[in-house]
Amino acid sequence: MKRRSAVWLAVVLAVFVLICGIGSLAVLLANPFFSPDRLTETTQLSPEQSAQCRYALGLRPAAPVTFEYYAYRDGFLDDQLTCRFRAGQNELVELFDPALVDVQYTDAQPIRPGEHLRLRIEPIDVDTILVTGEWYTM
Repeated sequence: MKRRSAVWLAVVLAVFVLICGIGSLAVLLANPFFSPDRLTETTQLSPEQSAQCRYALGLRPAAPVTFEYYAYRDGFLDDQLTCRFRAGQNELVELFDPALVDVQYTDAQPIRPGEHLRLRIEPIDVDTILVTGEWYTM
């Protein structure tokens, strides 16, 4: 009799552990905090996305730019933002806040604690440049 009780107790415990394990796995997979990186991508930026680009890239609030592309990847510990815009060739120095961004520096540069920026500046014609900024956290 004791042996049969011990077997039933072991079976009940095994089923309980299995149900808890499956339930925990389901919660982890359904929770957006643990989901894979989410990507938001557009060529028609909303005012909020434009403001996010201006802040992340260290652009001055009144800098005359025309945004063309926005991609935000919401990561677990590291977020990434890519913004592309056109601007006048002669306005390059006036676009960025010099306290945050060095436009001569094309490799990753720290702009705020835990935030980095990489700029790619390409001339399109004599009057226009195309700037791609890649911002990320670490």
